[in-house]
Amino acid sequence: MKKVLKWLGIILGSFIGLIFIAAVVLLSVGRARFNETYDVTVPVLQIPPNEASLARGEHLVTAVTHCAYCHGDDLAGDFVVNNPNAQGVIVAPNLTAGNGGVGATYTNEDWIRAIRHGVMPTGRSVIIMPSLLFNVLSEADLAAMIAYLQTIPPVDNVLPETKPGPLFYALIGAGPLAEGLSGRVIDHSAPFAPEPAERETAEYGEYLAALGQCTACHGAELAGGQACRDCPIGPNLTPGGELQGWTQTDFYAAMRTGKHPNGRQLNEVMPWQYFQHMTDTELAAIWALLQTQPALASQIP
Repeated sequence: MKKVLKWLGIILGSFIGLIFIAAVVLLSVGRARFNETYDVTVPVLQIPPNEASLARGEHLVTAVTHCAYCHGDDLAGDFVVNNPNAQGVIVAPNLTAGNGGVGATYTNEDWIRAIRHGVMPTGRSVIIMPSLLFNVLSEADLAAMIAYLQTIPPVDNVLPETKPGPLFYALIGAGPLAEGLSGRVIDHSAPFAPEPAERETAEYGEYLAALGQCTACHGAELAGGQACRDCPIGPNLTPGGELQGWTQTDFYAAMRTGKHPNGRQLNEVMPWQYFQHMTDTELAAIWALLQTQPALASQIP
C-alpha cells in the first residue's frame, strides 16, 4: 500500500510540475508576444478638412466602427478590463487632445499605424482593438476618420497604462488572444482596398460588416460565436439560423430599436445603439450580405 501511495504521489507531483512548467512557458511566450515591436512604414495620406470628409468620418466613427463602445461616449477613454490581479488592466485610450489623450501627440502617421496596422507609436501592437478588421478601410474612409478624430473636443482623462495580468499573458501565449494583438497578424505590406461603391449590395455590406466587427461576436462565417468565454452567444445570422423568417423590415427594426421581431430586447452587448444611425443604404447592404450567406447550422447551440 505504501508503494502505491508513493507512486501516486510521484505521479501527482510530476503532473503538478508539468502544469507549472506549461504555465511558465505560456506566460513567457505571452509576454514576449505582447512586448514585440513592429517597424511599419505607412503611406502619406492627405487628410481632407472639408465638411464632406468630416461628416463621413464622424459617421464611420460613431455609427459604423462604433469607437465609443470601448473608448466612451466622448471618446475620452475607458477601462476594457480592470482586474489588476489575474486579468490585468486593459485600457481603451483617450482619443482626444485633452490631458491624457493621444490626440495631443498623434501625427497623421500615428493614427494610420494604430487604426489600419494595429501598431502604436512605441512599435508595440494594440491589444483588443480590432485593427485586423479596420485594415479593410479604404484610403478615403481612413483619411475621413482621422480628419474627424482630430476635431473632437478635448477631454481631460488620464488613464493608467495597459498592463496585462498573468491570465491575459497566458491566453496570448496559448493562442486564444493572439489575434487580439492585431499588429502580429496583419499583413502590413497589403495595399489599400479599393474604394467601395456605396450601394445596396452584398459587396458593400461585407465592407460594413467588417468595420462593424460582426464576426467578433457572430463567428467568422456569421454562423454564431462568442467574443469571449463569458460573453453572450452571438446568434447564427445565416439563413440557417436566427434570421429564418425575418423580413428586411424586421432587420431594420431590430437594428434601429434593439427589438427582436418577437418583441424581446436584444442583448445589451449588441451595439445596435450605434448601428441605428446607419443609413438605409448601409442597412440594406448588410441585409443583402446576410441573404447571400450559405444556410449553415449554428456553430454554438
